[in-house]
Amino acid sequence: MLQYEGFVLAYESGEDAVLSVDATVEVLAQHQRLKLAFDSPYIKGLPITAITLSRHPNGDFSEETIRPTYENYYTLMFKELHRSLSGDAEVKTTVLDSREEIGMLSDILKLLAEGFEKR
Repeated sequence: MLQYEGFVLAYESGEDAVLSVDATVEVLAQHQRLKLAFDSPYIKGLPITAITLSRHPNGDFSEETIRPTYENYYTLMFKELHRSLSGDAEVKTTVLDSREEIGMLSDILKLLAEGFEKR
């Protein structure tokens, strides 16, 4: 879990011997949650699912599931890469963005290592 100003980000990922994959990213705010579920990369065409859970000012609770496409994530990534390289779209992330992400992953791995050392 990563604490940011105004929200917490929870990342969870796993894989077992029967190739069942559970990969999610969840953003937790005071009155709303957003969960992105990345289905198995082993089955072509499974969508990324976005689930929003909200508590409204009047006390009502709502849940919405969104599947924007049935193309799998990897196909969408390569299509976007092609668009960027061919000049039809701007590159969304920079080398500096990558550096920041590597730093964040390094911090996560350090925390995990500390947790295992305490056992």
